[in-house]
Amino acid sequence: MLHVLLASPFPDAARQAAFDAMRATLAGLPPDDTPTLLLGRIPLTADTALDAAVIRPHSITLLTLQPQGGQLRIPAFGHGAWLLEGLPLSAAGADNPFIAFRQQRDTFLRLLEPLLPAESVNAQFVTGLLVPMAPLTFGPDVEASMAAEPGSAQFQLLPQLGRLPRRLAQLATPAIDLTAADILELANQLAARWPAAPDVAAVPAAAPEVGAGTLGGSVQLAARQLWRWLGAEDVDDLPADTYELASRGEDRKHELEELQANLQHQVDAQLRALEAREAERERSIAQLRTELAQAQSAAAPQVAELQVRLRAETQAKEQVEQNIRQSQHDWQQRNQELDGKIQALERLIQQLQPVAGAPAAAESVAPPAAAAPSVAAPTPPRPAPSGASAAPAAASAPGLAATLGTISKKATSRVTHFARQLTLGQSAQTRGLWLASGIGLLLLLWVLSRFLTSVPTPYQENGRWGFAEDGKPIIEARYASVQPFEQGRAVVERDGAFGLIDEQGQEVVAPAYDALNPYHEGFARVRIGDVYTFIDEDGTEFDAYFYNAYDFAEGFAPVLDRRGWFYLSGAGPLPKRPRIFQEAYPFHNGLARVRVQGSYTFIDPEYLSDSTATTEPFGRYESATDFADGRATVRQNGRTFTIDRRARPVQD
Repeated sequence: MLHVLLASPFPDAARQAAFDAMRATLAGLPPDDTPTLLLGRIPLTADTALDAAVIRPHSITLLTLQPQGGQLRIPAFGHGAWLLEGLPLSAAGADNPFIAFRQQRDTFLRLLEPLLPAESVNAQFVTGLLVPMAPLTFGPDVEASMAAEPGSAQFQLLPQLGRLPRRLAQLATPAIDLTAADILELANQLAARWPAAPDVAAVPAAAPEVGAGTLGGSVQLAARQLWRWLGAEDVDDLPADTYELASRGEDRKHELEELQANLQHQVDAQLRALEAREAERERSIAQLRTELAQAQSAAAPQVAELQVRLRAETQAKEQVEQNIRQSQHDWQQRNQELDGKIQALERLIQQLQPVAGAPAAAESVAPPAAAAPSVAAPTPPRPAPSGASAAPAAASAPGLAATLGTISKKATSRVTHFARQLTLGQSAQTRGLWLASGIGLLLLLWVLSRFLTSVPTPYQENGRWGFAEDGKPIIEARYASVQPFEQGRAVVERDGAFGLIDEQGQEVVAPAYDALNPYHEGFARVRIGDVYTFIDEDGTEFDAYFYNAYDFAEGFAPVLDRRGWFYLSGAGPLPKRPRIFQEAYPFHNGLARVRVQGSYTFIDPEYLSDSTATTEPFGRYESATDFADGRATVRQNGRTFTIDRRARPVQD
């Protein structure tokens, strides 16, 4: 439920239109139980006002409205003017919205403090957003400027208005803990404080349109959930064709990898500069200490001056060390985010890219009987793993069921004939041969029955999701979102938490996780707040938790803890002395890309268990991609080229 309170009129029509557009965006969210209070034009002092604020149970976000779009340049995030299309930005009456946000936040929180329960809001977790009404693009200096400013993560930049709902959901934190009653009471008290404001309006959320366009509801749902996991891209402008969506995903993945490499270069350069300054400070401090010792022994008059200079140099050195730690921390956070985005994009591409040469799956099916809800078609088939054939889906191959039915009838006839022969007094050897053949055909029949058994597919009713078979609902539509069944289980979302159900609708893992991936090699990756772990097929959590993690592949899962990246091989105790990497990625066909001592290389599983193993024949590379079709692109000594699985250069 959305509550809206416009505290005072906007000074110009452009900002009023921007507020109305933002209100419409929030009102268009799918119905759920999350209360949201949208405040507009909040007076803070006699001559200043906050554009807008959004208050939810686990987030308070101050919004700076930017009516115009274009290219945004930020020479310095924390001081000086930001530039939009080459001119100083005038958002919220300030050339630098980050500075304005820090000033407005303190005043706004003082306004809210007497109206909220004690200790329900940690001020450090109140965030800000720059919200444009027209698309923004970011100049090449934006990332570096943000990275150089401690605290910049508290004020984020949106490229377009459509991404506001998703970003608000990502800003939720346990450090802010309000109930629906708290938010409604706050709305009423603020309405009483600003009597000139309109009454608090409760805006019911509109149900989203489902099934529009070429992408069917099931494919739309799969794409949205994967993008939701990565938490970086909006999917309101999904292309109409799955090939195009997969292609966009590939392009975006490459952009993110390039961004990751560029950020690494920037951070390396920044750290080198800071380390050089630190070394210079150390030399200066050593020289001052020597001079001070000599002056004290001689009772020279400049002792006090030298002591002041020494204290100043020591403080400056401590500041440099703090800057280094902050830079390393910020880079680690950004690198983890980029890792997660790239991995999620890879899964999105795999899910949406149809099998080469296979007919496209039907995107929707005819609605069943009048009273039954419409049922979305299954997701298009995924590419088969290397060396394996893709299992055809009944819904995407209309003639498959009929063909299998014909084979089944013939096989049944043969089994009946075998049984008859066995009863006609054949020799023991002949009967043994017939019996073996009969058992083989019975096994074939069982396999065929597995193909003929339909898998429940997602359907939507009244804004909720469930599953149906042959157009008939079998699992009630009670979930906020669902994913297609894989290996007999499906990921479902209820009340903002994710769990797993079986094909009978039983919750084998109750919804309790902030994110949950399908099983890979017997384990499912889950997120709890900001940490990751895995659950086994019984739903039992691992004993360890990690800053980041990838799914299991070829027996191993890369994970990140305070020591760095290393590989897990199952649910047992953590390895006592694992090989530690700066970055580590999943194994593909026996090789995994890793980063160690600032360079990339490739390892095989033996490298993890044998302390004498090396990375030969691979060298050290400035950048590298994972192997695809037996090739990887690497950069070494400033030259970019392609290598095969034996590290030999090959022609593109």
